[in-house]
Amino acid sequence: MSYRDLVEAERRLIVLRLLIENGGAGSESIIERGLLAIGERVDLDRAAVRRFIRELEQKTCVLVDLFQDKLMVATITKHGVAVAEGRVSVDGVAKPSLGV
Repeated sequence: MSYRDLVEAERRLIVLRLLIENGGAGSESIIERGLLAIGERVDLDRAAVRRFIRELEQKTCVLVDLFQDKLMVATITKHGVAVAEGRVSVDGVAKPSLGV
């Protein structure tokens, strides 16, 4: 696995954690701001966030709705919560560190 793959897997985990912290759902813009706020800046733009959300949707970790046919809104699933908590492993999503 390349360094870039590791970074992206970690960012997918962060997206799931941000959704949990935000009551279970969030727009692509709030997810992007959350990633930026914790220092995830390299190669991070709205297109990357949308890609992470779509990849998590394919892994059944989130459901995706479009607001006004433009803005993605992700809602975490029970499976996504289990992944974020480290109870379930999914390829392409980092496992949380122990105690974090």
